Amino acid sequence: MLSMFQNGDLAYAVLGGGTVRVLNVSNPLSPVLVRTLALKSNCAIHIHGTTAYEVDDNNKELTIVDISGAVPTQLGSMKTAGYTNSIATTDNTLYHDNSIGGVGRWLSVIDVSTPSAPVLRGQLNLTRISWSPTAIAVAGDRVYIGDSNVTVVDVSNPSSPRKVGDYVLDKNLILWSISISRGGTRLTTGADSLYVFDVTSQSPQLTGTYGASPCLASSVHASGTTAVVACQGPSIASYDVSVPSSPRMVGLSSLSNPYDSVMQLVVVGTTAYVVTDQYLHMVDVSNAHNLVVLSKYGGFGDNFYCYSVFVDTNNTAYLLTGTALLMVDVSDPAHPATMRYYDIPENDRFPTFVTVQNGTAYILVGYYMLIVDVGTTPTLLAKLIHPNYTTCSTIALSGSSAYLGCSVGMVTVDISAPSAPSIAGVLRCSAGITSIGVYGTTAYLLADLLLVVDLDTGMLLDSRTCGYCGWDENKRLSMR
Repeated sequence: MLSMFQNGDLAYAVLGGGTVRVLNVSNPLSPVLVRTLALKSNCAIHIHGTTAYEVDDNNKELTIVDISGAVPTQLGSMKTAGYTNSIATTDNTLYHDNSIGGVGRWLSVIDVSTPSAPVLRGQLNLTRISWSPTAIAVAGDRVYIGDSNVTVVDVSNPSSPRKVGDYVLDKNLILWSISISRGGTRLTTGADSLYVFDVTSQSPQLTGTYGASPCLASSVHASGTTAVVACQGPSIASYDVSVPSSPRMVGLSSLSNPYDSVMQLVVVGTTAYVVTDQYLHMVDVSNAHNLVVLSKYGGFGDNFYCYSVFVDTNNTAYLLTGTALLMVDVSDPAHPATMRYYDIPENDRFPTFVTVQNGTAYILVGYYMLIVDVGTTPTLLAKLIHPNYTTCSTIALSGSSAYLGCSVGMVTVDISAPSAPSIAGVLRCSAGITSIGVYGTTAYLLADLLLVVDLDTGMLLDSRTCGYCGWDENKRLSMR
């Protein structure tokens, strides 16, 4: 079944090939087939009351049909343009989309108050729509159009419809249906999930989702009752986590090229910095219900790849690419500007992670760490080879110690003299460490699950399904 319409005790089930089955649903538990109608095949069909509206893409024609009797009777018709996916109607007006190759995507407003003589009243170029429109609903003077976004159009003046708001979802999603409830204040859409929007104002506000998550999470930042998540796709989402057992998505916005991968998420204040293959994206997350992409930085060529970012309290972003560490002024996130850069030596190309402390950058490259003074003239201070040439993927800094997450476990490095770093200890683990967080004298390590380490005593406080873990050569970590 493609769609269902209801008129009193009768329901119209629109099937493929133009077949419509009319059912008596006065007893919802036992519907009765009344008759079967044959309308045009390969058409977009919408039924309002006892009238069917067919838009034929092949003949580029709207046909209006009376279906109150056993045999459909044509009432009127008019020519259309392009291809139509969706139709919505009120008593006297029909709204449908037009996708015209090489020209654009349009919303058409047609007066059907006289079915024998329908008249085109107005059109709107839907410049923000990324796919062909797939769903339309109308409530009062507003039309809601879905593709991978929800677009709101004011049709109070049928001859001059105008876009008044939208909500940008993930560009890889397609919304298949839209319905309005609660007197036009709640809008629900269907894709791989159910999305619920508050449409009291002109700009829809996402209030919840149900079903399969539209976000394949790559990185997360939580603060208070809100979690910001970077999703593959790529996109950025926000969740209400006031009830931890039932997190609820309240915001979603798409980012750059849909084929890019998300590498890292950093949130500083009300700005999220999302690293994808080709760009650093700046997103305003001050309103969890309305995530606004402010700008993107990068895209310098096919060989330009981004891997990691660190943002300090002076509004400098340190963007690590395959060939350089770029220092970017993000005091105005909408207009990032390059300040200076450090060229990574050719033999040290394709690093994976950067963090910065006290004007010094710590960069992971394969089985060693570069330590760089990132002052006015960026300079290499030291190059430290990891124990047993192990590869490391993340760093946490605390005081004069650097904690490296590596394939053999956690390596701690004394960086009290950045130009002369030294290995202080190794916590070996059969599962490599992929993420580290240090809070006071406690380190939280992500391996297969979670390890908790007391950095004062060097004791492993908790280990869950991590395999064998123990200190290398009985060395213990300390917060020197």
